[in-house]
Amino acid sequence: MNAGLTGMEITMNEIITRLNEIEEKAGAILAAADEKKEAMAAQFEADRQEIDRKYERMLAQDIREYEQERRWEAERELAEARRRSEEELFRLAQSFEGQREALAAQIADRVTR
Repeated sequence: MNAGLTGMEITMNEIITRLNEIEEKAGAILAAADEKKEAMAAQFEADRQEIDRKYERMLAQDIREYEQERRWEAERELAEARRRSEEELFRLAQSFEGQREALAAQIADRVTR
């Protein structure tokens, strides 16, 4: 019986040793997974920041283009308003010239009567 217990103790020791090895390997796997997770999180953050910078640059460019288009549009509208004003001034001047001659003729007519 003594020989049987010794054989059983060796088997139990082997099982305990094997379980310790498994536990060490599992710990190493978890540690490696944590390291990989941290590396991936750092890479993800770096990628996110780069994407943020990229879209900020794109947005800034879009804003500059929009502002430039609005300036051009305002300049075109202003030029058109100036053109219309000049035409109206010319028309008014022509109208005044025509009326001045008619008024002068009326006054001359009344004076000579």
